[in-house]
Amino acid sequence: MAVDEESSKSTLQIPFDIQKYADEHNRSSEDTELNTTKRKTKLIVLILFNLIIISILLIIRFAHPSKPQFIIQDATVFNFNLSSPSSSPPPLNLLSSTLQITISSQNPNDNSGIYYDDLGIYAEYKNQQITYQTDISRGVYQGHKGSNVWSLFINGTNVPIAPYNVPFLKQDQLNGIINLTIKLDGHVHWKIGELNTRKYHIHVLCSAMMDFGQGKFGTNDVNGVFVFASVKYLLYRRCSVTV
Repeated sequence: MAVDEESSKSTLQIPFDIQKYADEHNRSSEDTELNTTKRKTKLIVLILFNLIIISILLIIRFAHPSKPQFIIQDATVFNFNLSSPSSSPPPLNLLSSTLQITISSQNPNDNSGIYYDDLGIYAEYKNQQITYQTDISRGVYQGHKGSNVWSLFINGTNVPIAPYNVPFLKQDQLNGIINLTIKLDGHVHWKIGELNTRKYHIHVLCSAMMDFGQGKFGTNDVNGVFVFASVKYLLYRRCSVTV
């Protein structure tokens, strides 16, 4: 009987040990699954956070706030001479001009600054460039709602004029009106907080129509040139801006 009792006790203890092992194993599996779930959650949150940051950086980098506004305030013409030094065909018509242009620019944004990386100004007559380009200082910064005023000289010496533009120039001589297009060309980028956008090409077109009145041009009968004394015109016209 003693043997049976010992055997019975031994038999009763085995299921208890198995249950304890099973409980510990289950708890270990649950902890492992919980840790795995936590790691996955942290990884997903980290990926989403990085995607949001990258999206914000891309928006700032490749999108830009409102473009700057330009106004041509005045233009002074010191000379505007068309000459024909040679009468042999085809006739050569040369234009020499000196102008002073005052242009203002304004940053309409209240949360970003503007950098003018390289900006130049020149004059055109009927889609033909008639002056050299005058560069504005590189790296000009315009703060929030800031403005700049530039008064710049542009000139061209003996610039060959296309034959199809000569009749228009001579007609302007009779009418006493010169209609020029003042252009600014270069690059800009915006500064938003501590971040900078990429550079954008900027084109500015300003109309400068100056009415001198008929008979105000002086005419040189020898070379067929027309000249006039320097005169300043107040224009104050908004320019078109393309970025």
